[in-house]
Amino acid sequence: MDTITVISTASNRHVVDSYHEAIQSLKSGNVVFRHIGLASDLWYLGDAHGAYCDYGYEVYDFPRPSGSTTPWWHTANIEQEVIESLGSIKDFVNHLIRSYAPNAFLIADDRGPMEVFLIKIFNDKHIPVVLLEHGYGFSFPQEATFTFQQRIGKIMENMYGSLKKRGKSLLKALNHKEAFTLQSMFSSSTMLPEVKPFGHNGDYLICSLCELSKRILIKHGVDAERIRDTGYPYFDKLVRIKQLKESQARAHTQRPRILIVSSGFGIFGEIKRAEKFYSFLIDVIELLHYDYEISVRLKPGEDVSLFLGPVLLRKLQASTIRYDDNAKPSYESLQDYDLVMGDVSMVLLEAIILDKPIVVFHYRDSLKQPKSIQESILRDTLGVIVLDDPLEARKIVKKALASQYITTLTNNLKRNERCLFHRLDGKAGYRVGHVILEAVAGQ
Repeated sequence: MDTITVISTASNRHVVDSYHEAIQSLKSGNVVFRHIGLASDLWYLGDAHGAYCDYGYEVYDFPRPSGSTTPWWHTANIEQEVIESLGSIKDFVNHLIRSYAPNAFLIADDRGPMEVFLIKIFNDKHIPVVLLEHGYGFSFPQEATFTFQQRIGKIMENMYGSLKKRGKSLLKALNHKEAFTLQSMFSSSTMLPEVKPFGHNGDYLICSLCELSKRILIKHGVDAERIRDTGYPYFDKLVRIKQLKESQARAHTQRPRILIVSSGFGIFGEIKRAEKFYSFLIDVIELLHYDYEISVRLKPGEDVSLFLGPVLLRKLQASTIRYDDNAKPSYESLQDYDLVMGDVSMVLLEAIILDKPIVVFHYRDSLKQPKSIQESILRDTLGVIVLDDPLEARKIVKKALASQYITTLTNNLKRNERCLFHRLDGKAGYRVGHVILEAVAGQ
């Protein structure tokens, strides 16, 4: 084979970064390659298209025939729009396949109907698919949802008629994207692809994020023979930055700088949770802005005017916050701050890798709720400080900025590296690259 051609799809920059790390590893191994990107920004308002362009890859936009510009989670009748778009999407992807004759397809999500639809197209063409697990929010939810879905399926066998009727009202209360799994159960005539739990949506090799996620996948029925121990290539860049000590290069400022990171709940239709986050954030800023320079980093595509009520929106606009440039990769922005705060997110893990202290927000009215696996990792495994009362913000920030705290975090990270990341050795891209070669060789 003279050239390996790869088509990939992404909705955000850090997934494109990961593909690039893998592709670069193939290039350094004297493998001739061609990489074509398929950005889903028109549907999810992400920043994948620009990321593909920054690396010089050929890139196409995942078609959205309706021309709608609202994000998936805020679009009325999104299910019907998807159904009406599937024919055009299939034609477009088949055209790319005919034009480029790809040897492999890379994807980082199988939890939405369009992603499952894409996987099926490539499976039907017998083009190998490699899936990168790009966050803890993929395999971990199965601990809570997999048995629930099995239980619902069993009930349906006995009570299909009444459950179908109840299901229609239930779907209205669910996040659009997550609702498709249940919708496929309730409707036998739907044209939408059935979305099963992560790892169960087609024929593909899985590049696992860590040992913990691998164990969960196997526990819930994913064949261990399909899983490869790689880690997530995005972290390779952070490892290099840390090794070069670039995180210590920023100029000294008079006041410590704090970055508060939004997890983008509002984008994903979790309006009540977004409102709680911003209400909490405003209270924290009111207490801290006299002594600290505070910036908020919105998730790319996040427009608070779309989901915040008028009273809360006015309070936010009247606050003293600055906004971090979210067009910059998060690993670049993190180097400019002394402390990172916010909800559980990948950016908080990035900060620890870059030797930045972090504080996790935990809203007072949710203290009685069971902790998620992600929250347990941060609080119980890594020893992250938690802020559950804005009135404690000054005391908590002072504690978090003490030198011994980041030492504790980094030591805990090293002790749990295998479990949480496989290895932070800067070679995850190399391992994923060789999974791609393995998949191609098995054609």
